[in-house]
Amino acid sequence: MKKIMKVILVQDIKNLGKKFNIKDVSDGYARNFLIPKGLVRSANEKNLKELEALKATVAKKEEKLKTQLSKLKKEIEKIEIEFKVAVGEKQQMFASVDESDIKEKIIEKFSSIEQFKEPLNYLKVILEKPIKKLGEHQVEINLGMGVKTKVKIVITPLAMNQPE
Repeated sequence: MKKIMKVILVQDIKNLGKKFNIKDVSDGYARNFLIPKGLVRSANEKNLKELEALKATVAKKEEKLKTQLSKLKKEIEKIEIEFKVAVGEKQQMFASVDESDIKEKIIEKFSSIEQFKEPLNYLKVILEKPIKKLGEHQVEINLGMGVKTKVKIVITPLAMNQPE
């Protein structure tokens, strides 16, 4: 008969479970593989108490981050990001504006604000394809943790005698 050990997952483990889950695994698998690699901890009383404290800490951090993301969302909705681009005779853009350009401008705008430094790490710009037309565009921004917004992008021609 196999001996079973209750363990706490320290991280997500494929085919076993998510971080902080409590699972039953064979004693040998736990002692010879999972515990030595630091993937799990034995589900004893001490570790279970530590797990509850850790879960509470993580929940507080996530709540704080979600609040920061919501504030950042409101600030992003207020702004307009302008790009001046070189154009040809028929107002065709020589270059396109892509996700990285937009992300860079948003980070540039908000990185000096302390409360937005961490939330900016999760920012993802969602574009089906790079923008290749002058004018106004609405671009979706995923801030993480289910917080999404849109930002107004304005692309105008660069005057020939004006530096970028």
